[in-house]
Amino acid sequence: LAAQGSWIICWREPRPGEMRVNAVALEREPDAFLDGTAGLRGDVLRSDDARELKLFAATFLTAAAPGAVEEVHARRRAVRVRDVAVLMYTSGTTAEPKGCLITHEAIVRQARMAQARALQLAPGEVFWDPLPLFYTGGVMPLLACADARAAFCHPGHFEPGAALETIERERVACCYVMFDTIWLGVLDHPRFPETDISSVRHVYMVGPPEKMRGFQERMPS
Repeated sequence: LAAQGSWIICWREPRPGEMRVNAVALEREPDAFLDGTAGLRGDVLRSDDARELKLFAATFLTAAAPGAVEEVHARRRAVRVRDVAVLMYTSGTTAEPKGCLITHEAIVRQARMAQARALQLAPGEVFWDPLPLFYTGGVMPLLACADARAAFCHPGHFEPGAALETIERERVACCYVMFDTIWLGVLDHPRFPETDISSVRHVYMVGPPEKMRGFQERMPS
């Protein structure tokens, strides 16, 4: 979804139609789903700033199908907070690999706590995370961004050159790399010296103190 081009919303029921827009501003209201608007509030924007496209109107499109809103609410009411949400497999770093049953409550509480105590993202900030989404390092930050109303930026497949382009283009504030081998690929890339990453205020990573200091010294001041 790019602000530079046009976005076409198409629907088939009750009458076929389409609407061409450049961007959409969304603001959810508590009971908006009940009136069939799917929480859509605001006007169509004319914008070249991709950061304004923070939310995709998935609920808007879902509501086009008769009965879809009621079905979503019925399924939501059937889920308890301590029901299992995710079956996540550990890598076996400190023990044998095993599947972990993680509840809705646990995964959401972890994300909200990380946002409140560590990430401290501001609404609209961009968070870049190259870690896989079948891993807690991908899922937890994604939910933390949703809690903070920040933009979650995932490359799909990590490649250092593409990472630099994304960080510069999207004005990324936080990079959640965690593993030094990932960030080393970015720092050693030929285009690193000429790339503007001045927007980055945090790079989250683990490793020996001397190695972390070395990485910090290579970052622009």
